[in-house]
Amino acid sequence: MKNINSTYELSEAINSLSLQQSSQGKLLKDQFLTTIRYFKPANLIKETLDDVVNSPDLVKNIVSTSLGITTGFITKKAIIRNSGNIFLKLLGNIIQIGVTTAIATHPDEVKAAGGKIIKMIFKRSHKNQ
Repeated sequence: MKNINSTYELSEAINSLSLQQSSQGKLLKDQFLTTIRYFKPANLIKETLDDVVNSPDLVKNIVSTSLGITTGFITKKAIIRNSGNIFLKLLGNIIQIGVTTAIATHPDEVKAAGGKIIKMIFKRSHKNQ
């Protein structure tokens, strides 16, 4: 800032700084109101739901998780059947968690392995006929 030598320059500098303060104050108030609107609970929920619904991998994640849970449950039922043995039930629960986790976290590898198994089964059935 330059040196002020007269009362006229002083009043001009004061007016200039007052205008600057006024415009910056208005910008600050506007930004504050925008921030308050953004952080309202309804807007936060709306934004979160929009992000979830518009997620490109949502359907893929739901399908792979559902497939993992279903496969884990079927595997547990196949091992336990109607047994009352507590150790067999514990083993079934552990295997269910393992299968569910493996399928839910690596669905592409499971699809590839399942495709190979199905091809092997159909090759054998065609050879036996």
